[in-house]
Amino acid sequence: MKNFIILLLCVCFLLSGCSGQKSENPNFGGEISLFAYSPDTLNPLKTEYQTNASLLTSLIYETLITVNQDLSVSPCLAESWSFSEDMSVCTLKLKDNIVFSDRTPLTAEHAKLSLQEAILNENNLYNDVSQYVESCTADGNTLTLNLKKAGIGVLSCLDFPVIKSNDQPLGSGLYKNSSNDKSSLTLTAVSNDKTNIEKITVRFYPKEEMKANSFISAETDVFNADITTLSKLTSKTNVTATSFVTDTFLYLGFNNNSTILADYKARCGIAHLIDKDKLLEEVFVNYYVKTNSPFKPNSIYSNLYNDDLNYDKELAKKYLDESETEDYTFNILVNSESETKKKIAQHIAKSLNESNMNVSVTELPFDDYVKAINEENYTMYVGEVNIPESQDLSFMLKSSGNNLLYNSAYMDSLLDGFTNTPDSKQKMVYVQEIQKQLIKDVPIISLCYKTNILMTSNKIQGEFSPKATDLYHGINSWIVK
Repeated sequence: MKNFIILLLCVCFLLSGCSGQKSENPNFGGEISLFAYSPDTLNPLKTEYQTNASLLTSLIYETLITVNQDLSVSPCLAESWSFSEDMSVCTLKLKDNIVFSDRTPLTAEHAKLSLQEAILNENNLYNDVSQYVESCTADGNTLTLNLKKAGIGVLSCLDFPVIKSNDQPLGSGLYKNSSNDKSSLTLTAVSNDKTNIEKITVRFYPKEEMKANSFISAETDVFNADITTLSKLTSKTNVTATSFVTDTFLYLGFNNNSTILADYKARCGIAHLIDKDKLLEEVFVNYYVKTNSPFKPNSIYSNLYNDDLNYDKELAKKYLDESETEDYTFNILVNSESETKKKIAQHIAKSLNESNMNVSVTELPFDDYVKAINEENYTMYVGEVNIPESQDLSFMLKSSGNNLLYNSAYMDSLLDGFTNTPDSKQKMVYVQEIQKQLIKDVPIISLCYKTNILMTSNKIQGEFSPKATDLYHGINSWIVK
């Protein structure tokens, strides 16, 4: 009997030890501070501050679908999805037993109301979903989307936060709000099994200029730097820097109907006179990433196209000699507020003038710049657009809607095919064909994507994987030392 009791106690001890080891996180603990703007609202679906929306979504909420760094999609709140035969209806099945941080159930009705909120507010970070979804219905854990733009492109827009109410920041994510302080938020971890950092203080600042200063003075531990703000950090050495590609794409747009550049051989010749490597080195000190396509670098599509209109003066001369264009006198249009565009235009104008062209740069205020393009009063312009995570290029290349005066029924069919196909392998084929057509027609010259740098104080360790729409992607693996 005594031996039996000893054995029983040993078993209980082992079981309790295993249980404790399972829930114990040796890396759990510590606190970090993050920057946010003095909020207009703490609802990420309503705020016009993208910094705030991204932060709140990363920390407090979860999304239906996660868009990964390479632009592939993964389940999050939605465990599965399917499409009708004509791709006009998308049905998502949410996971069972999901709860908000107050332990109340999260259902498809919450997802429906959150989606409607994202559509309603035009200036929020998640309004892209309005281009795809006409209406939605909820039944238990099933959310049904009726699409006005058929195809799987809608999946990349379902990374909006699912909220419980408009009144308070309450979600199903890693952290919950435990403070009502108007000058900051205090976020505490919901579970030490899902994240390592115990507490996060979100500090509110009224001005953009205070972002760098708060990081330099160690009031905050994370800073999103671009080429214009890096110079402010020269005295800050005890940091980790992680570069990432944003959604901002820069390109040269042609007036494809202009008397000067209507000939594709003229456009092709000009493309071969532009040394992109030199442009990035001299103008941007390599803080931009060269690209030969509007599809995002480092995405699942970027290894599908190797062809480019590479810098080649001999090949350029061949195309220009064969072109019907005789007089290469024209302006490159830019908006005067953008130092980036002006530098690009000046660099390219110099390169073209070295090949006996007569190219100048015209700077206009932004509204006049846009008006000139819309009224077709230009020959070439430097353009800058944000490419959506769905990588749907219809808005800039489709015949019915572009401002390049580019018309191609074949390109239209490729863009529609890319958007509508449910087959991921076929989607890759469309990407390759779109790139071939861009090389053939040269409606634009792809230049580069803007990069930013995530700066983190040295007390934070781990793997940093920021995205353009989510600086804190992967924060659950960060550790405070």
